[in-house]
Amino acid sequence: SHDEALLQQLQRCACEPYDAAAHLPLWRRLWARAALGPSEASCALPSAKWLQLGFQGDDPSVDLRGAGALGLRQLLHLGLVVHVLP
Repeated sequence: SHDEALLQQLQRCACEPYDAAAHLPLWRRLWARAALGPSEASCALPSAKWLQLGFQGDDPSVDLRGAGALGLRQLLHLGLVVHVLP
């Protein structure tokens, strides 16, 4: 069923380990959506600009260490779909 397929997809995402290089495109999309720089290409990890979004330090991946890749995807969803970011 559709619900079972969604649940399986969520389970795969929850088990996906965080990989800085592989997930850099997600950080770049978040960077651009939050208008932290002129373009996705200007995204910097680390950067003091991440503090403007409420991260505790200049490397936002440290704040997501417990949430991993799924946490990053959820944060991006809030910014792109729910429009929590400016």
